Amino acid sequence: MQLTFYKHQKDVIVRSLNKMQINFYELTLVLRGSLRYEINDNPITLNDKDAIFLKPNDFRKRKGGIETADYISIHFLSDKPVDLPTKIRGAIRSGVPALLMCTDKIWDDLQPNAQLTSTYALQCLLEYIRCNLSKKDESPVITSAKTYMHANLNKKITVDEVAAYLHFSPSYCNAVFKKATGYPILTYLMQLRVEEAKRLLLSDEYALQEISQMLGFENYNYFSRFFKKHAGLPPSEYKQKFLIQANE
Repeated sequence: MQLTFYKHQKDVIVRSLNKMQINFYELTLVLRGSLRYEINDNPITLNDKDAIFLKPNDFRKRKGGIETADYISIHFLSDKPVDLPTKIRGAIRSGVPALLMCTDKIWDDLQPNAQLTSTYALQCLLEYIRCNLSKKDESPVITSAKTYMHANLNKKITVDEVAAYLHFSPSYCNAVFKKATGYPILTYLMQLRVEEAKRLLLSDEYALQEISQMLGFENYNYFSRFFKKHAGLPPSEYKQKFLIQANE
């Protein structure tokens, strides 16, 4: 994991952000005020203590306004999938404020050597948020759907199959899943496959053909086109680029 950007916007007028597809993880936490987003064309509003978590390949747009807000934006890269809900209500609680204060001080006082220490603080922050979320009751439908998809990444899964496993209609499962996570079932599954492909590529333990088969693709050419579409590079170039960076 590598923190690439950290910015605490203290009581500023919120500026708009044009729609763009991001190629990094983004965590934004609202200490005071509100932020209005469109994520993958879905409107999302954050209020006090809320957070939004975006993954590579998400489309993000933010609306500006005339009111001020106090919020923190964090961008980072990770060679392992990071799985959090898109909108996290009440994310700033139980240890999170203290971590944010520490990260603020690290980032301000230790430049230009703040990145590594701030990355450790980010890892702690994500773990706090995960622990807080685990204390909340997630719908059994969502938990079971995620479990099924994680366990069957090596197969070609349809919404109908997920619904049959859950014993609900496909339309109900898709609607409930999208409301809870911000994504339809197949979009979430696609993101899982992309992140798992990245992890396997950077592990340098498997041949490209093996990774293709492990993720349930009919042939390597289809896997290569899929990966390039969602990651921006063919698998071989992605692996070469990031392994070289890791060894520099």
